[in-house]
Amino acid sequence: MNLRDALPGFYERDDYELREIWREALIVFDTNVFLDLYRLDESSREDVMQILRSIDSKRLWLPYTVAVEFHQNRKAVIMTELEKYKRFQTGLEEEVEALKRRLSAKIDEFRKHPRTVRRHPFLSKTKEIGDSIDAYCSHIADPLAEIIGQNDRLEVERYTKMYEALLEHDTILEEIALIYESRLGTPIQYDSPIDWETLADFRLRNKIPPGYEDRNKGTPRMYSDIFIWHEMMSEAKTSKHSMIFVSNDAKEDWWLRDGSKLTGPRPELLNEFVRETDRYVQVYSLDRFIELSQRYSLLGFEKLKLESLRTTYEDIRLLKETEMIVPEQLLELVSVIFGSTVVVAPSDKYGELVRTILEAINELNDMERAVLTARFGLRGETAKSIENLVSEYAVSEEELREVEARAIRRLRHPKRSRKIRSLVELDGD
Repeated sequence: MNLRDALPGFYERDDYELREIWREALIVFDTNVFLDLYRLDESSREDVMQILRSIDSKRLWLPYTVAVEFHQNRKAVIMTELEKYKRFQTGLEEEVEALKRRLSAKIDEFRKHPRTVRRHPFLSKTKEIGDSIDAYCSHIADPLAEIIGQNDRLEVERYTKMYEALLEHDTILEEIALIYESRLGTPIQYDSPIDWETLADFRLRNKIPPGYEDRNKGTPRMYSDIFIWHEMMSEAKTSKHSMIFVSNDAKEDWWLRDGSKLTGPRPELLNEFVRETDRYVQVYSLDRFIELSQRYSLLGFEKLKLESLRTTYEDIRLLKETEMIVPEQLLELVSVIFGSTVVVAPSDKYGELVRTILEAINELNDMERAVLTARFGLRGETAKSIENLVSEYAVSEEELREVEARAIRRLRHPKRSRKIRSLVELDGD
């Protein structure tokens, strides 16, 4: 056996091989692709539904675990989106009022500061100046609130009604059910000779991809990616088809990274799939899948506005990452980076702060990134102490402290810290 056959995950498929895979492979969408349908604007959602409708139904295959996850979580996603729109109008009005309060506070500080009059005696009419600025702030803020209300109220009401209607009658679910009629995989057989939970636990403990990033989610959620993976291998072996797996997951147990950029699927996944099934698997994000589908002209749908859809999914990914992070834990990390207490992270900059920190952390090496993520709960989990991480990483407490300290030093480098610093207010500012 040559190296290419023994370790196929480390070699690029040539154009002929890819065309053959795209000609005959079953196409499998991950749970997040279906759940993200509820997060998309109407135009982008219709684009994705067009893709699903256009694929020959014989080419589609739905893992049983994906179907279960989709049905279990769809209402929670709808409710989350509904609450966002309900909070939207109130949140904008509160921001306008907060702006007025901040400006007023600065004006008061300017008026009362003893150096104002002592150093600048010609500013004797400070009160009149402040009153004029107060009036000007109201002059700006009040029409702003009115404009915001006029421009967004109808859209907010429309999307609110849409999500309320989906709770009562889920047309997205109905169409998915119609598209995948008779294309559902069989569930994991727990009474089979294979002890699935023992197998899954072994993979989690030894960080065998995929799924080990979910190890703290609790049973049964932490097993989902592993079960999906094994269902896919079982179907490929039975049907003798290769597979194209499409996922919006960005975790490192599926993807290799170069900083914040995903560079391709983990080669261990590709190697295992070929070894177990004698078939290939190609793993793509949804936007990459659309791009290649158009290149190979095999799936029968018209050219889509790929860049717009890619931007939309990037926004969704960032939003999901932002929602996973506990703000207090994020600000604790910022305080450690700068050695000073964070007084406030302005709400209009919070999303950018999350994105900036995650991008900086993604530039760290695997161990540094994993330790900081666990220490500060940046995956939606409870923050862990160094002592708790010793058994998980099978290294000494001293080594973990060195990794954490090195990671913090790298985040303090001006090329990373300068942008973070501009997005927060520290004690003493």
